[in-house]
Amino acid sequence: MTYDSLVTNLQTLGLFITADVIQQHFTDPKAQDDNFLQVMDAALLAELSERNDKRRVSLLRRAKLLHSPAQLDELLYLPERCLDQQLIARLKTGRYIQDHRNVCIFGASGTGKSFMGKSLGVQACSLGYRTLYVRFPSLMRELLYLEIHDSKQYEKRIQFYSRISVLLIDEWLLSAKKHGYAQILLDLMDSRYGETSTIFCTQLDPEGWSAAVDLKAVGQSILGRAMSNSFTIHMKGDDLRKIFNDKP
Repeated sequence: MTYDSLVTNLQTLGLFITADVIQQHFTDPKAQDDNFLQVMDAALLAELSERNDKRRVSLLRRAKLLHSPAQLDELLYLPERCLDQQLIARLKTGRYIQDHRNVCIFGASGTGKSFMGKSLGVQACSLGYRTLYVRFPSLMRELLYLEIHDSKQYEKRIQFYSRISVLLIDEWLLSAKKHGYAQILLDLMDSRYGETSTIFCTQLDPEGWSAAVDLKAVGQSILGRAMSNSFTIHMKGDDLRKIFNDKP
């Protein structure tokens, strides 16, 4: 086999980056005596890197996080924020996703809940997990409409959300006392319980979740499914928007 035929075969298999690296390498007179296995290894690593980058971009786009600036490495560990760096480092590995555990991020307005949640969502995409960012009010309007007008589409939509590895719900339980929300939330949590990971971003302390919906008994069931196997991050400190707006 010649290098030309090898390159052709690799291109036929769709390994265009690998083929290009090998072709460039062995058309260089200085590289003629290089170890072939090392060259092939480097070429395949380049191929994998390119494919991983494309998959990451695709996952970020589908997650609605493609243009998010949120990154775990950009977190501000100010003393007043009391962030647990060991916990965040643990979450960064994505092991909680493998273990189907949830993450609850709660605190006052402006303390960085959404940034923390989106950072975890971006990291999940980088690790190759199907992720989706949604706002609680929009999610509930969609599901309530379908539940009332099209029960089959409602069931399909619940199944859709049940298959997402990491569902990031911002503004969790905002105005959740609306009639009909409680059962929908229970359906959603039931479909994801023990099978996937959900990230909740909310101003509500988890202790108040059961009272946040119109049916307290259902609220307790929702709380149990959401928090029974959950990591909790309490966001503290000053309003970060004031800190950044005061910068020169």
